[in-house]
Amino acid sequence: MTDETVAVATIGNPLSASLALSSGEEWIGVEKRWAKMIANGGAPAHIKTPAQAICATRFGDAFGWDEMRSVRSVYVVKGSPTLKTEAMVALVHEKLPHAEIEILESTDQACRVRGRRSKDHPWNPAEFTLAMAKRANLLSNPTWRSYPEVMLRWRALSQLCRFEFSDATNGAYTREEAMDAEWTVSQGVPTSNTLPASMLPPVEAEPVAPCDLCGGVGEHDVDCPHWVDDSPPVITPGGGSDGGARPPSGDGG
Repeated sequence: MTDETVAVATIGNPLSASLALSSGEEWIGVEKRWAKMIANGGAPAHIKTPAQAICATRFGDAFGWDEMRSVRSVYVVKGSPTLKTEAMVALVHEKLPHAEIEILESTDQACRVRGRRSKDHPWNPAEFTLAMAKRANLLSNPTWRSYPEVMLRWRALSQLCRFEFSDATNGAYTREEAMDAEWTVSQGVPTSNTLPASMLPPVEAEPVAPCDLCGGVGEHDVDCPHWVDDSPPVITPGGGSDGGARPPSGDGG
């Protein structure tokens, strides 16, 4: 592949790390330089390969960061760059100098924050509580058990930055969110994190036994475990409903 071919192939498209490593002498030199730095301890411990270093520095380019700030602030999780929460907050203040972020409450039970783009804009709140962490199956993680106050603060701040200041952060997720998702999946615990599926480790679906009555296909009879009552709930005179009671579906839902 010639340099001209690479240039044509990448017009209008981000240059992937794998393509970057195979596209001419310049990128080969970048790969060798990062390989040497990593081997000699000249890069942060979370940067394991030259490809990760290139991914992190290219992500940092979008924010105007130099290479060393990029590899310190960007963590590559399953090929997707994520930010340290501290770096995300700093980025908001850099890109939006009139933005304000306030921590209203920070305990081992909840963190509540608020932010606004300037004094002329309304405050917008964000929070993360221990109850929310429990619902997301995060409390099995030793880091959450040891430092709940810190972890709650990072989560509340990252939510605020991503939703209120997404133009400054490019909508990035944080390292803490990605690592939490990896932990819950690695432990076989279902996760309700809002990370994209591409950032989560693959989970093999358990085989489902075929239905003895219908073979698992076609229309299901009322006596079949796959039958689901999708009719509207019956409204009682008192204003309530029957709760949509129905036989359990075959997937246990």
